Amino acid sequence: MDKSKSIAIIAHSPRTVRIALGDTSVEAGGAELQLAWTAQLLRDRDWHVSFVMPTSTEEPPAAEGAGFQIVPAHHPGCGRGALGYLSCTVRDYCRALRQANASVYLHRGATGMAGWTALHCRLKGSHPVLSAASNLDVAPDLHGQSGEACPSRLNQTLYRYFLSRCDRVFVQSPEQAQLYRERTGKDAVEMPNIAEIPAEVPERSPTPLIA
Repeated sequence: MDKSKSIAIIAHSPRTVRIALGDTSVEAGGAELQLAWTAQLLRDRDWHVSFVMPTSTEEPPAAEGAGFQIVPAHHPGCGRGALGYLSCTVRDYCRALRQANASVYLHRGATGMAGWTALHCRLKGSHPVLSAASNLDVAPDLHGQSGEACPSRLNQTLYRYFLSRCDRVFVQSPEQAQLYRERTGKDAVEMPNIAEIPAEVPERSPTPLIA
């Protein structure tokens, strides 16, 4: 494997992986769709793509022959208290990051676990990358103004560490690029949301002229 063309995608939902594997029956949001399409695009360009995804009671999708590696990570909420968080959640998540053994680790959207990704990348010489899904991903201080529940202080600290360590940040709009620049002094790469192009576009019948 050419490690320089290896990427680990942190998938927060099994639906993302199922879509990437070609399951057309899955209902998902725009962020999940775009992450799955990104994975397919990279795979088709000879990248080694791993999905690092939380374990759950749901049967993990089978990836044989699809060109992806699926790495089970932590089970959300498996450990209680600080000791349980470190000995269960963080331990299993960092093990999954090591198993993926990628050059690039891509997060779509903000999450406290991204801080552990950034630490792993710093220790291993890999590259943490963010694909922003909202303004809050590049300006987490806006949580108090957004009406959304604020993450815990620990998750806020971890995410800010990740944001400060990102080697590349992709944003959806000039507004997000400006928010990121104001907070970090760094430039982001503007990349508008992608859309799926159907293989065949039906021809439109000519509109009859009204006499």
